[in-house]
Amino acid sequence: MIPVGLDHLRFGAAAMLVGAFGGRPLCEAPAWSSSDAIRRFKRACAHPVFEHEMEPVAGNLATLIADSERNPWIWDDVLGGVRVVPGVEPLDALHDLLQQMSGASPGPWDLSLAQLPMNGWEVRFRFPELGEYVAGPDAFLAAREPYWLMLPPVIGEIGELLALLPRDEDVDRAMGHLGASGTGWRGRLERLSDDLHVLIRQRRRVVVRWSG
Repeated sequence: MIPVGLDHLRFGAAAMLVGAFGGRPLCEAPAWSSSDAIRRFKRACAHPVFEHEMEPVAGNLATLIADSERNPWIWDDVLGGVRVVPGVEPLDALHDLLQQMSGASPGPWDLSLAQLPMNGWEVRFRFPELGEYVAGPDAFLAAREPYWLMLPPVIGEIGELLALLPRDEDVDRAMGHLGASGTGWRGRLERLSDDLHVLIRQRRRVVVRWSG
């Protein structure tokens, strides 16, 4: 069975939360702290464009756990499998995750990006339009009409990414999470932003001429 989508009314938020782990185990392991994923999720919740809050997400996870206790196959169908460390039952890991969600994460949760860099999940969450553009500019423009009106969000995400990540290597790493290859992405993104501004101005002039 295919896992439910992130927009599923009953379980979507739980699937999104598990996605924040980036495929890492849900519970603590010697080389991995699940609290880091929770901190990243809380940081996402504080972002203006994120439509979820911690308390409803925890409630969504509690519903999934309750349903899974009655029907053990549900958690696998919803989440597509839950990675845990050896010797830990998946439902126990979900209970542990709920407990961490409902309380304070160990230590400060509002760590800076330098202290707790964005992982692939957070990068893709924060820069979805840029990610789609990078994946295929022609397909991006073809799917949006009129496309020049849809370019400002891409420009805005470029500006946000460059402002958040002052180090060039961090920009390159973030772009790698979006599927881009190579280095030197700060300069390349700055040029892309300039080019998109030009394209917007050209298209707007065409619209005005056509409307007249």
